[in-house]
Amino acid sequence: MKEKFDSYFEKLLRRDDPESYLLYAFLKRTLKQFHLDKFYEPNDILNEVYCRTIKALEKGTIIHSFSGWVRATGFNCVREFSRKEKKIRISQEALII
Repeated sequence: MKEKFDSYFEKLLRRDDPESYLLYAFLKRTLKQFHLDKFYEPNDILNEVYCRTIKALEKGTIIHSFSGWVRATGFNCVREFSRKEKKIRISQEALII
């Protein structure tokens, strides 16, 4: 299963595939929506998605749709990064006061 995911992910990184273009556009839009586009690039998110997917596959998780998995995991990563940034911002504001 890991080999199949690796080949799928390689195809995404080439950026010459329509699915790759759509995924990058989705990640850019999501980063902008969460005001993280100044801090992260879509490749940062994809790097995290790859690491999480490999961990999940090693645990024995069965992934039926790589495209759906990558998209959902990417969205969840952006949400988590947004929460972290918000906590940092709040703690910095508390230090100023």
